[in-house]
Amino acid sequence: MIFAFLLLSALIITEYTAQPTQQHIADQHTIIDSKQKDKTPAKVQIVSMKSATVQPPEKQFEFITLTPILFDFDQSKLHTPSKKSLDKVVALISATRGVERLFIEGNTDHIGGVNYNDQLSDLRATSVKKYLLEKGVPETLFAESGYGEMRPIDEYWTRNGKQRNRHVSLHMLVSK
Repeated sequence: MIFAFLLLSALIITEYTAQPTQQHIADQHTIIDSKQKDKTPAKVQIVSMKSATVQPPEKQFEFITLTPILFDFDQSKLHTPSKKSLDKVVALISATRGVERLFIEGNTDHIGGVNYNDQLSDLRATSVKKYLLEKGVPETLFAESGYGEMRPIDEYWTRNGKQRNRHVSLHMLVSK
């Protein structure tokens, strides 16, 4: 066992007394001390260099869907009940360790043109984001997008279904 250790040590650290060429220095990965005036190789020589990639342990995440924030028809303005819900979201973010991201997804009902609904859903997501920023939620947490009428959460042929589809979905990504 001691013999193997000594042999390994001899392979890693060797003394070099001859003057090598520049090519020899590059090939052997010789360490040159930049403080030496004549740039001769130092006494330590690296025999082998191997790169290793160390992968961190995989994080585990929890995806939490929060109560949707509802809007009136053709509006992106937040109402008092919506603000109260968002205040609870702010408190939850403050109380939860490991919040990595807050996804803000604006949505509309199917009434109106596709382009108009896409713009309206963006405005709804932006109004939620602005409110949360005003309440002190860091901007680095936000991932904001508008989906228009493409992601309904309820039926579109009833009044109540249309109302629920005019919303912003909030999802928290929390590392465990």
